[in-house]
Amino acid sequence: LIPDKLQFDKAVSVLELHGVVIMGEQHAWHHVEMHNENGVIIELHRALAEQFDDDDVNKKIEQYTEEMSVHNILKNIDGMNIVCPEMAWEALSLAIHMLHHFVRAGFGLKLLCDWVVFWNSEHDESQKNTFCSMISSIGITGFVKAVNIICIKYLGMKKENVFFMIQDEKTEVIYSLKILSRHRNLAVPKMKEWLCFVAAGLQTM
Repeated sequence: LIPDKLQFDKAVSVLELHGVVIMGEQHAWHHVEMHNENGVIIELHRALAEQFDDDDVNKKIEQYTEEMSVHNILKNIDGMNIVCPEMAWEALSLAIHMLHHFVRAGFGLKLLCDWVVFWNSEHDESQKNTFCSMISSIGITGFVKAVNIICIKYLGMKKENVFFMIQDEKTEVIYSLKILSRHRNLAVPKMKEWLCFVAAGLQTM
C-alpha cells in the first residue's frame, strides 16, 4: 500500500526495471495490476479500496490509510524481513477489501478463507480493541459481524477468537443486514444470495 503518488510511481518504475509489466487492461483505480515473465500477478495498491458513496466513510478510510504507514512491524517470512501492518491495521485492510467487493459484485470463498485464517491466529487484546474502534468509526461493525457469523458456521472460524465482536449476534446481524439491504449501491442478486446464506446460518444458532 503506497498512498503517496510519487512513491507509488517510483515503485512501479522499480518493478518495471526488474521485468515486471503493467497489464494492458486495468479494472480498478485503487491498484495497478502487473505481471512478471512467469505470469505471476502483482497488485500494487495506492488505496485500500475504491471510493464509496458515503463521503464520511471515505474520509475515515483515507485517515486510516495515512496512519497505516506508522503502524508497521517487521516479520521474517521464509528468511526475509518483510514490512507488514500491525494486526489491527491488517484486519482493517481485509475488512475494507471484503466490503469493497461486496458492494460492487459480491465476493467468493477466497476472501472469507483469508478472514478465517487471520482470526484463527492469536492476537493482542489492545490490537483487537483498536480494530473494533476503527470499524465502529467507519460504520461497518454490522458488516464485519455478519461475515464472522458465516465464517463460524461454515468455515471453521474459532468463535472464541472473535466473540468480542459478535456478542448478540442474531439481533445485531439481522439489524445490520436490513440496513445493508436498503443500501442503494448493492448488487441485488448478490444481496439475495447473502441474505439467504446468513438466514440459513441463523436458523441453526
